[in-house]
Amino acid sequence: MLHAQPIALSDGPILDSAAVPPNIMFLIDSSGSMGTRLPNSNDTRLEVAQDAAITLIDALTDVRVGLAIFNGNDGARILVGIDDIEDNRRTLTREIESIRASGNTPLAESLQQIGRYFVQGHDGTLVLYPEQDNETRKSAYTVFDRTPAYERGVNQQSPIQYYCQKSFVLMLTDGEPTQDRDISASSGLQDYDNDCASREPPCENAQQGQPALPSYDMKPPGSGYTYSSTGSDYLDDVANALFDIDLRPDLIPPEDVVKKNNVATYPIGFAAAGLRDNPLMQDTADNGGGQYLYADDADSLVAAFNSAAAAILTQISTAASVAFSTISLTTDSAAYLVQYNTNKWSGNLVKVNLTSTGEISGIAWEAASILDNTLPGSRLIFTYNRDTASAVNFKTLRDLSLEQIIDLSGGFFFNRGQERIDYLRGDRSLEGRGFRVRDSVFGDVINSSPVVVSEPDSNWPDTAPFPTGNNKYSLFKSQNEDRAPVVYVGANDGMLHGFDGGSGQELMAYIPSSIFSINNNEGLHYLTDPDYEHRFYVDLTPTVADAYIKTNGGGTADWHTVLIGGNRNGGRGYFALDVTNPNQFSAGNINNTLLWEFTSRDDARLGKTYSQPVIGLMNNGRWAAIFGNGYNATGTNDAQLFIVYLDGGENGEWQEGRDYIVIDTEQGNLGNPNGLTSPGAVDLDGNGTIDRIYAGDLDGMLWAFDVSSSSSSNWQSAYGNGGRPKPLFNAPNNQSVTTRVTVVKNPNVGDTTGNAPNTIVMFGTGKLLAANDKFTTTTESFYGIWDHGDQNIQRNKLLEQTYQTTGNTRTLTDNTINYQADNPNQSDQGWYIDFVDGERIITNPATRGGFIFFNTTIPTTDSPCSFGGSGWLMVAKVENGGQPSEAVFDVNNDDQLDDNDKINDNFVSGLLYEAGVPAESSFLADQMYTATSSGEIDKRKIIDSGVKRGRISWKEIQRN
Repeated sequence: MLHAQPIALSDGPILDSAAVPPNIMFLIDSSGSMGTRLPNSNDTRLEVAQDAAITLIDALTDVRVGLAIFNGNDGARILVGIDDIEDNRRTLTREIESIRASGNTPLAESLQQIGRYFVQGHDGTLVLYPEQDNETRKSAYTVFDRTPAYERGVNQQSPIQYYCQKSFVLMLTDGEPTQDRDISASSGLQDYDNDCASREPPCENAQQGQPALPSYDMKPPGSGYTYSSTGSDYLDDVANALFDIDLRPDLIPPEDVVKKNNVATYPIGFAAAGLRDNPLMQDTADNGGGQYLYADDADSLVAAFNSAAAAILTQISTAASVAFSTISLTTDSAAYLVQYNTNKWSGNLVKVNLTSTGEISGIAWEAASILDNTLPGSRLIFTYNRDTASAVNFKTLRDLSLEQIIDLSGGFFFNRGQERIDYLRGDRSLEGRGFRVRDSVFGDVINSSPVVVSEPDSNWPDTAPFPTGNNKYSLFKSQNEDRAPVVYVGANDGMLHGFDGGSGQELMAYIPSSIFSINNNEGLHYLTDPDYEHRFYVDLTPTVADAYIKTNGGGTADWHTVLIGGNRNGGRGYFALDVTNPNQFSAGNINNTLLWEFTSRDDARLGKTYSQPVIGLMNNGRWAAIFGNGYNATGTNDAQLFIVYLDGGENGEWQEGRDYIVIDTEQGNLGNPNGLTSPGAVDLDGNGTIDRIYAGDLDGMLWAFDVSSSSSSNWQSAYGNGGRPKPLFNAPNNQSVTTRVTVVKNPNVGDTTGNAPNTIVMFGTGKLLAANDKFTTTTESFYGIWDHGDQNIQRNKLLEQTYQTTGNTRTLTDNTINYQADNPNQSDQGWYIDFVDGERIITNPATRGGFIFFNTTIPTTDSPCSFGGSGWLMVAKVENGGQPSEAVFDVNNDDQLDDNDKINDNFVSGLLYEAGVPAESSFLADQMYTATSSGEIDKRKIIDSGVKRGRISWKEIQRN
C-alpha cells in the first residue's frame, strides 16, 4: 500500500510557541593550531571541525544561521551573514570548506565584534546591568566599538528581526585566547561580571612573569586560571554582557510582555587537554546563558555540536511558565486540575477544595510534590512485555522484552538501561551527570484530562440484555458505593498515573509498550537525554466505564470497572486496565490489573491514537471499546472505526472478527490521508445497547455506523450507494472534525420506533494538529445535523444562525427551524453557525438540558512573535442552534440568572475569554468551570439542568 506524507503532528503544545526562527552565529576557530593533526588520525583539527559543522548545517531546519572566523590576529571576520538556513545552506557549506588555519585566537575581540553585528540598526543607548544597582547607560557603538570584518557581499544589517527572536553564538575553539586584549575600558566590558572588583586577592595586570600591562582581568596564580602571554580574561565578560543587555531596545514588545533581544553563548572546547575543565570557558557559558561542551575527537565533536544545537532549539518555544489544561470535578466538593511547565517539561495534578457555593477555597494537595518525596523503590510501576504477553514490573531489565531493553540501553549513552529504569522511577542522583535535569519526577500533562473514579456511575439497567438477579448492575453499585476515589491521568513521562483522591499518593503507574522505541529522539531512553526536546507519550484522556466481562481468560463474567488509555501523538496503541478495586493494586497482581494492549502491531490500520474511546454493550452481547483509527496510520489512508472487545486479545493475540471489528469508510487516498476521530454512541431502542455510532473525520465528513444487528457481520456504515459507504453529512471545504460528537434526540420530532434514527448530531470543525495549523484562517463551523434516514446531507439543506458581537459578549439569531419527517425535500436537515478569522472548535462540546455548550479557540497570529490566544464560551439551543430564550450565563456575575444578564434585550450566547484559550469546560450543578492556557480558572453560574456530573458523554452511552 502506498501512503501519503503523514501529517506533521506537533511534538509540543502548539499554542505555547512563537513561530520565529532563532539566529545562530557559528564562530569557528581558524587559528594556526587548528592545522594540527589529531592523534591517531590523518585529519587536522580544522578538517574534523569542518566535517562536523557541515553535518550539523545539513540537519538544521527552521533556523537562521551565519558563519564567522577569526580575522587573523584582530577580532572576527563574518563570512556568511545570518539568514534562513534553507537560503543559506549551500553558501555556508562552501564557506566552511574554504576556511584555512592561520593566525591567533582573539576570542573576546571576536565575540565583542559579533555583538556589534547583532546591535546594527540601533545606534542609541544600551542599558548595562539592567534593573541592578549599578545600572548604566552607554551608546551602543561605545559598548560594541569595533566593527567586524565582512566578506564581500555580506549583508551587514542586524539579524534580529523581532522582539521575541532568540539569538545564539556557537563558538568552537582549540585553545585559550591569544592576541585578545583589544577591549577598550570605555566599553564597560573588561570586567562586566565584576569578578575582579570583589576578588581577594585582586586580579593582576602581571601574571606568571608577564610584564605589567593595562588590566586584562586576569585571575591571580593559584586560582586555576591560566593565560597565554598575549591573552586576557575578557571572554566571560563579553559573553555576560551579550546575555545581560537588550541589544535591540528599539524592537518594543507589546504591553505586559517582558522580552529582551540578547545573545547566549555556547563555547565548545576541542582537542586540547587544557580546555577539558577550563574555568574561563565554563565561566563564559555560565555568564553567557549557554552550556560548555568539550570534545576530543570527530565523534564527540559531532555529538557536542548536536547537543548545543538541541539545547538552543529547546529554547525557542516560549510560554506562560505554568498552564492549566483542564479541570475534573467531583460531587464531594473537590476539583482536580492539571498543569505543565515548559521550562523543563514538568507537570502537576492539583486537588483544590470547593465551598458549598463552588468557590475554590484552597489547595488540598499537589501530586508533583508528593511524588518527588516518594521513595523510587516503593512505587508500583508496570508495563507490558510483548515477548511474553504479560504484565511485568518496571524495576529491572531482566523482566522486559528485548525491544524494551534495547530502548533503555540505547540512546546517546549506551548500556545504561538499569540506570534509566531507576531514573524513570524517580531516582534523581544521575540528573546533571549524563541524564536530563528535571524540575519534578512528574512529567508534563498537556492533553490528558484527569478522570476521577469513585462509586460506580455508569447507570446500566437491571433488565436484559444486561445481567439480572444476583448479577444486576445496581447490586454492583451498592457494593462499591464507598469505593475510595482514584484520579487517573496520562503524562508525558511515559506513564498513566493513578493517584489516591484523598491523600494524593500515587497508587500505580502504567507504561504502555507502544511508547518504547529504539529510534533516536523517541522512546523512554530519550526522556533521560540532557538535550531532550518535548515529545508526547501518554497524552490521551482515559475513558472509564463499568462492564460485565470475563477477564484474562477467566470462565465467569463479573462486573468490572475498566479504564482505556491511549497516546494521542505519543504512539499507536490503546491499553485496558481493570481498576475495579484500587486496594488490589500490587506488584503481585499486575497481570489481573492489565487486561490487554491493542496497537498498530496488531493492526496497522490503527494510527496515532487521538480518538477517545466509548465503552458499551454491543448487540451481539459483547462489551467493547469503540474508537476511530486516528491519524497517520501506516496500513491505510482511510478513516476507519474500530470496535475492540474488552474480553479479546487473550494471550496477546488479536484476530479480526473474533477479537475486534473494523468498519472502513473508504474515504481517504494517497494524496489526502484521512482519519476518524472520537466517536459518540447512542441507544436508539431504549434497551441500553449501542445501536448507532457517529464520528467525524479529517475530510469534514460525519459518519453514521449502524451496529443495531445482533450479528457483527451486519455492522456497517449506515448509508451507502452501490456498496460504497456514504457519510451522513459532508461539510464544505474539508472542514476537519477533530473532536467528539455529541448526540441527542431531536426534541421537535415525535418518537420513532425500533432502531430508526431521530437524532441531532452536534460537532465543531477546525484542527490544531500541526504547527502551521494555527495560521489557517478558513471558515469553521459548529453543526447540528438531523439524522433521520437521509444520507450525504449538504450544507445548503441546513438552517444558518449568525452571531452579533457586542464588546465581550455575543448574541445569536433564533431563526425557526422546519423539521418535516414526512417531507424531507422541504425540511431543514439541521443547523450551523459559522466562525471566521481562524476561530475554530477543537475541544469537546457538552449538552445540558436543551442547550449545547462549546468553546472556541482563536490562536494569536498577528505577528510571528504571537503565541497563546483567546476564545469564546458559547451556548446555543439544541433544536436549532439559536439564541437561548432564557438566561444561561450569569453575565454580570451577580449570582443570578435573570433579565439583567441580557445585552441589547437579548440573552447572551457567547462570552469572550481574553486571558487565554479556554479548555474544555466542566460542570457541577449550576456552575461551569473553565481553565485557560494562561493559567486562569473561570467559575461561572449557569442554568441548572439537573445534571450532577460534567462531561457525562465521556462516561455513558447517550440514549434516545
